Amino acid sequence: MTPPVGPAPFSAAAIAALVLSLLGCLGITAVLGFVLAIVGILRTSGGARRGRGLAIAALPVSLVTGAVSVVVIALAWSGIQSMEVAMRLPDVYGVEGKVSPAYLDEFRGVCTDSFNAEVTADQLSSWFDEVRSKHGALVELQGPGSPAPVPKTDRVRYVMNGKFVSGTQTVELIMRIVPPVSYKIDDIVIANSSPRPSH
Repeated sequence: MTPPVGPAPFSAAAIAALVLSLLGCLGITAVLGFVLAIVGILRTSGGARRGRGLAIAALPVSLVTGAVSVVVIALAWSGIQSMEVAMRLPDVYGVEGKVSPAYLDEFRGVCTDSFNAEVTADQLSSWFDEVRSKHGALVELQGPGSPAPVPKTDRVRYVMNGKFVSGTQTVELIMRIVPPVSYKIDDIVIANSSPRPSH
């Protein structure tokens, strides 16, 4: 007597492909999901195993979640670079006085085009000098805190405490997402003073 023949077993590759593609926002899992989707499609051809639909569905899902993870990683990376440059302000703007032209170039390199169009390197340098003459050397920056949206704009604000020789002042970095995938400084505000004329 032959045992009853049940449905074909599911392809483990097809199931894993769908799960990994759904987790694609975690980065490498989207690539693994895509590869396993192809393996799942090949293993389910001819009906030897079930799960062909799962494997086919995993293809576009892994592409979409993979693209999203690339965008998120690129935004995070550019945001970290912008923040690193800003957080070095006490090192270059502290006791020595003038901000070096090299730092000004680096700072403007992590700013939006609209900021750089409104604020020349000379204007930015003069503004830093003005802030220093009012508050003394910047000794330390504490923060940044969590971002808060700027009302009626596509920007977010990071608020930090700047320890100056004369006391603590609020230092705000206004950030904006710039297409295709960068997160840049759109303004800097120290004690309610900004180098942007439109502030």
